[in-house]
Amino acid sequence: MTRFIPALLAAALALPSVATAQTTPTTPPQDNKPVFSPLEFDAAMKDPKKFTINSASVEIVRLQGGDIGITLPKPPSGQNDPTLPRPPVPGDPNPPFPPFPGSGGGDDPITTIDRIVNLAKKIFDIIKENKPVVDITTAYANAIPDSITHWSQLQGWSQPATATYGFYAKNGYGVKVVDVKYQFIRQHSGNYKGKGKFLNSVTVQPLSVTVAWGYKFSMKFEAPTVANVGTSEDPVASMLARLNWAIDTVIKHEEGTSVYYLEGNGSYREIGGPFRNQAREDTKEKIEKLSLNIDGLKSPKAW
Repeated sequence: MTRFIPALLAAALALPSVATAQTTPTTPPQDNKPVFSPLEFDAAMKDPKKFTINSASVEIVRLQGGDIGITLPKPPSGQNDPTLPRPPVPGDPNPPFPPFPGSGGGDDPITTIDRIVNLAKKIFDIIKENKPVVDITTAYANAIPDSITHWSQLQGWSQPATATYGFYAKNGYGVKVVDVKYQFIRQHSGNYKGKGKFLNSVTVQPLSVTVAWGYKFSMKFEAPTVANVGTSEDPVASMLARLNWAIDTVIKHEEGTSVYYLEGNGSYREIGGPFRNQAREDTKEKIEKLSLNIDGLKSPKAW
């Protein structure tokens, strides 16, 4: 969805009704809208096309190996790793996870595990106005039985699984103005006495944020839905996760969402958003080049 700010018209005609709608560098932010400096405002007035996102250029590419272009941080290795969310410790003044109901320890009163809930966070910021702000040790979602009273009741967690993406956008001149790389992290296959497959540590970690001057990029995580897609006796947790992003300039506001679906059995896929399959694109390009070569061989020679 796009929203244009008619700043040029406001500056030329000084209409009160338009002036109240524009974002100026001297007014405080409203509704979390970014504020731009006088220099950014003047530059946008002189060259609006330079500060206007081409909506058709926005794309998200799943990266593999050399496509990433940066050195990835070492993936967290397990629940004792300091970069991963950890179980609450008795007496911890700032537990990294909402405390489970009940006394949490010796007794094991669980009789059912088929009702899946997210006891962690449902919404949190990842990037705010070009700055990574997420702390993945405290900002994450999960999908576990609501009857669980202590972390020790769940076992068999997988090593953290990651998927790395590049988010790109160009301006009206075709110049890349947003280049953001991030990884989607999750743990799966947690179970209760061999039953069920649950999700934990579902979060997003920014890897690099490169944004042109005069642009503001933000990204937010949301986990609106968790459910049981297995059986009552052997539940499988599922989660629908969304990454809501926004690109702002003095001239234009652009926003959108990418949607991901994951299950406790390790299943994971993108189901909505401006995704481009890099491997598929590379294969298509090779096929096109091969076709051109074959056509060239079939063409009659000129005598």
